[in-house]
Amino acid sequence: MDVNDSAIAQTMGDQHRLLIHGHTHRPGIHLLQDTPNRTRIVLGAWEYCGWLARQRADQVSLECFSLAHRYET
Repeated sequence: MDVNDSAIAQTMGDQHRLLIHGHTHRPGIHLLQDTPNRTRIVLGAWEYCGWLARQRADQVSLECFSLAHRYET
């Protein structure tokens, strides 16, 4: 199951262009069909890797990282 584009557009309103949300088992960067210049980034499930959205300047990427090497404090 995935989210409804019109519900996402309504939630984002006129002032927001980017939405990042938890997994729907369909990770990816999605452009909303009915509203130009709106992007939805979906983080994946943490079954085989961890997920993050990384911003560099004005670009956002979706990345998967290894869970095999966890951070030790």
